[in-house]
Formats: sequence, structure tokens, C-alpha cells
Amino acid sequence: MIYHILNGDSSFEIWKKNNFEGSSIVFREMLVEGNCFGPLFTASFFESRTNFLNSNFNISSNEYASILLAELQQLNHLNPEDEIVLWFEHDLFCQVNLMAILAFITQKNFVYHKISIINTEKNKGLGEYKIQDYPRLFEERLPLSENDLEYASQFWEKYTADDLKDFLLLIHHHPDSFAYLKETMIAHLERFPNPRTGLNKLERRILKFLNDEPLTLFKLIGKLLRRQTWEGFGDLQYEHIIKRLSMDLIELKDGKYYLTLKGGQVLRGTQKYDDSTLSYMFLGGAVRTDYYFDGVNNLVIERK
Repeated sequence: MIYHILNGDSSFEIWKKNNFEGSSIVFREMLVEGNCFGPLFTASFFESRTNFLNSNFNISSNEYASILLAELQQLNHLNPEDEIVLWFEHDLFCQVNLMAILAFITQKNFVYHKISIINTEKNKGLGEYKIQDYPRLFEERLPLSENDLEYASQFWEKYTADDLKDFLLLIHHHPDSFAYLKETMIAHLERFPNPRTGLNKLERRILKFLNDEPLTLFKLIGKLLRRQTWEGFGDLQYEHIIKRLSMDLIELKDGKYYLTLKGGQVLRGTQKYDDSTLSYMFLGGAVRTDYYFDGVNNLVIERK
């Protein structure tokens, strides 16, 4: 049996028009957000994810069950001899999901030469390809080796651990099959704040946009989506960041977001942002307030 695991609904809509042999699983989770501890895709894992997404993204348990869980549970029905084709992109959002699935597959002792990934162009989403491109992408899929799957398992272990220094070392030595993994995982590390400003890369970008001009939520998110390179985030992720900054660095007035006085000071560097009041926020297995990331020097700095 062939199973095609797709990264979302836009790729699924194109995929199904090609009448490929086999069945589909649409992976709608966003494991890039929140903690992902414990055995993958178990009842306790799904319960933890349901609670997290409900608390942080207003996704109800009923929505999780009907939209996400129904598809995800199919992963537990895969057989080791099944052929699995993974349709994912090279951005952070997709790569975290992909590595989780590969780690799960490795634990289940699947036949490694029957596992393959679709090799898209750099920074081109599957939804940007034409219907007639999908058969070519399928024919040119990249079979994974036993070493690739072992790396994915090790990656997931390090990604969900609390030691960022080990993780940084690992991403610098990735197999060729995961061509842009280093770049996407640097984007992950850039979600930790800079030691000088206390802001992470995306938070600073939002403040800079609003320093240029006040913006509605729609226009602000539009600018963020157009500017991003390796993140692969959608509206939900950016709305979540904007909500967090609205505590004290930005404010909504008459339908537009503005910098607050404090937001301007933090952006200009006359005041450092104190993130200690933020809720306990996991980025992979590490807590945001435990680390800084110096992107210029590529350094993970553990906070005292």
C-alpha cells in the first residue's frame, strides 16, 4: 500500500486531482508550536497537543478531533511494509512536522528504502506548483536511506530536549537528503531572543514595520508573510506573536497597531525587553527564557 502524507490542504487539493495510486493523510498539525514531549502520536500526545492548541490558538477539542486528529490517527495504522511518500516543503513549519513523522517511522521499524520525500525547489511551496507538475515531483521523489532515518530520529530527540547547544551541533552535520535543514533550524533558533535587545527576530521585525507606519492586523500580517523566508508561518502564528507583543510593546487604536512608548525604546535599544513575565513558552524542548541566540555569531547562550 502507498500512503501519501501531505503538508496541508492546499497541496492535498492539487494532489487529489492527479489520481495518484494510494491513500492520503493530510498532516494539519503545527508541531513547531509548543511542546511535543512523549511518545509521538499516542493518546497522551494528542491530549497534550489538544490542551496546548486550545489554550494558545483557540482551537477547541472538537475542532482538533475533527480537523486534525482524524487524519493523524491514520499514522498508527501504517504497516512497516507500506510505501510512504512525504510531501513537505523546506521551511521551518514543514521540516519540524516532517522530522516528527520520520522519527515516528523509525521507531516503528519501517522498511527504510520504501520511504521517500518530495524534493521541492528552495522556498517554493507545494501550493505554488501547477497540477501537471505533481506527477513529475512524484517521479523525482528522493528515497531516504537508513542513515537519513536514524538522523531524523536523533534530530527529534535533540529538538525536543532542553539543551540547545547539542541541537546546534547536530544541525550543522545533516545528511544531504535534508538539503536546507540548517537554514530552517537557524530560523528556529532565531525564535529565541537576542541577548542585546531581548527580542527575537520576528518580534523585532513587527516593531520595525510599525515604526515605519501604523498598520491594520490584515496589512501587518500580509507584510510578515511576504517578508518571511524560512519560517513558513501562517496567519495563526503571526497573530499569536502580535497578541504577545500587545501586552506592552504595541497597541491597537482605531483599528491599527502602533508602537507604544516602551516598544519604541526597545526597538531603538535604549531599553531591553524583559520577557520573564511571559507564560512558560516551549520552543521545541527548550524554554524561551532559558536561552538567548546570537544570530550574528551563531551562538546559543544559556541564561544565568
